[in-house]
Amino acid sequence: MKKAFSFMELLLVLAIISMVIGTMKVHVQKQKIQAEARNIVERVKVYQAAITMYYLRNGGNFPVLESTLLENNPKLKPYYPAGFKSKGADIKIAGFLSVSMQCSDSYCRIIVDITGRKDLANEVYKQLKEFALDAQVVQSYHDASNTQLIFFYLKKNNTIYI
Repeated sequence: MKKAFSFMELLLVLAIISMVIGTMKVHVQKQKIQAEARNIVERVKVYQAAITMYYLRNGGNFPVLESTLLENNPKLKPYYPAGFKSKGADIKIAGFLSVSMQCSDSYCRIIVDITGRKDLANEVYKQLKEFALDAQVVQSYHDASNTQLIFFYLKKNNTIYI
């Protein structure tokens, strides 16, 4: 006599498989967010390195910027890798708009602009905090536009973080 699986046994196996797949999906999604955040943080580090090298080679002066994008500032060209992009079609991260910079007499900061992705913005903020001082990283959320800005300061008032 040939014995087959009962309907209940098959349902039980399917339920277990669906729970495992559901758990894996959550884990994979978390890993994807962490990888996207790492990609953005690496762009911030390129900005930081370029501005720091300029600062050190120019007598402790921050650059006067012609543009908020690193690759549009000829003075900073020797300090970042060829082909570097702050934004554009080749950066395929949903919600990520750009990395940019602003320098004035009172501050020099790198800005990460993320729209509609609080999870990604929070992960970028968390990863930046791992290698920065507390006052160096500031997060700002705008409800109206669903935009999150993360400011990474290299200079803030009289404090220089280089």
